[in-house]
Amino acid sequence: MTVLSMNRPAVVDPQIVGLRVMAFIQVTLEKHAQSVRDGFASEVGRIDEIMDCYLMVGDQDYLLRAIVFDVPDLENLMARISRIAGVASIA
Repeated sequence: MTVLSMNRPAVVDPQIVGLRVMAFIQVTLEKHAQSVRDGFASEVGRIDEIMDCYLMVGDQDYLLRAIVFDVPDLENLMARISRIAGVASIA
């Protein structure tokens, strides 16, 4: 018997599940090497609070959209993102 696993996105109202703070976080990388971008994208993909990750043109390299419970959770998330290898700064 073959079992297929399907990953399906779910549309959830953040307030119903207790998430109250949405934030946009700008990220600048130290280098623009493909390996740095791939590593960053891989790490960001593992963070449940990050809903979207956009590659940008201009001063920042990425724009992240995150939803968290409160401001202390946002601060913890920003600290976690800043520790990802290759991240130069976040705002």
